[in-house]
Amino acid sequence: VFDTSAGMGTRDAGPDGKTARLTAAVNEARERLGLLGPGDELALIAFDVDVRRLTPFTRDPALLNAALDRLRPRDVGTRADEALATARALCADRPGASWVLFSDGCFARAKRAGPDLPDENARFLRFGKDETDNVVLTAAGARSRPVTTTAENGEQGDAVETQVFFRVENFSRKPVRAVLRVTTATQRFEPKTIALAGRPVADLSAVEGEPARAE
Repeated sequence: VFDTSAGMGTRDAGPDGKTARLTAAVNEARERLGLLGPGDELALIAFDVDVRRLTPFTRDPALLNAALDRLRPRDVGTRADEALATARALCADRPGASWVLFSDGCFARAKRAGPDLPDENARFLRFGKDETDNVVLTAAGARSRPVTTTAENGEQGDAVETQVFFRVENFSRKPVRAVLRVTTATQRFEPKTIALAGRPVADLSAVEGEPARAE
């Protein structure tokens, strides 16, 4: 189960501490593909604001590696509830199955949903550093409307007023104050200081190789 939210694009993972979190997660997954035993199968899931089933259960390395190749972080937030519910549901139908979450853990507390899965059948591999600044512009839009303007001499005229809208999210775990500066080809907007709370920590906590557990 791969987290592909914007925070997974942060380059603070891997042996050099400069690899994108999602890239480090994919590299780890490729190593695990080589450990498949006879009869073992995998299904790949990606999630951010939605959940995508990337492959059916398979042991075909070409199919699995092709799906891993297509993984990219997306400039959106993340909702993990549905992804974790999907993983639990898939595993509940396969006795002895387990699932692995590849994520930086920076998403809101996920509620359990769907068939229950004992925690000892789950693993949470976390990528990235807690202290890394990770502020991302996840949405932008604009809206124009006609307005009437009045010149200094009192004359009125027609003009177009444009409003711009942005969503900025903090994917790090510490609060951040940032300055948003917006410039277009014809206009420079006043800088705006914004304060963003730290991102909630996932409700799954584990170190590599240990069972995930709900908090």
